[in-house]
Amino acid sequence: MKCVEKTLYEMLLTKPEDVIQTPVGFLGFESLRQFKLLAKPDEAPFLWLESVADSNQAFLVMPPSLLYPTYQPEIGPDDAKCLGLKSNGDAMVVNIVTLRPEGRATVNLKGPIVINRKTLVAKQVVPVNALHYNLQHPLPVVHEENE
Repeated sequence: MKCVEKTLYEMLLTKPEDVIQTPVGFLGFESLRQFKLLAKPDEAPFLWLESVADSNQAFLVMPPSLLYPTYQPEIGPDDAKCLGLKSNGDAMVVNIVTLRPEGRATVNLKGPIVINRKTLVAKQVVPVNALHYNLQHPLPVVHEENE
């Protein structure tokens, strides 16, 4: 199943009170199983995937289509079944952003977080076509005009 990301506004179908369930957690954070997807207008296009159990634990994420318009992670049948995905439109995809020294930032395109829009079940997956993507894809540097 190929996932084609929608626009940021189409993505944010969850309300702040909606809780995203991760039955197996995320790599290295397996004990955290419930998250909220939060958007702060002044931080767009970035979003926060914040743990319900510990609000100090949050992942900076972004919709991949803003960086990589042709990004189409192919979700394997086992992951699609685990997530309960019936069609491509059921999937919402976000990728984890890592802030690095000296202001650099990268996005993980090899391990997207796929969220079932209808059930709010999520899983970090390794796409079938992961060889086509980078683990540390550099984000472009944006210079403000007043710098």
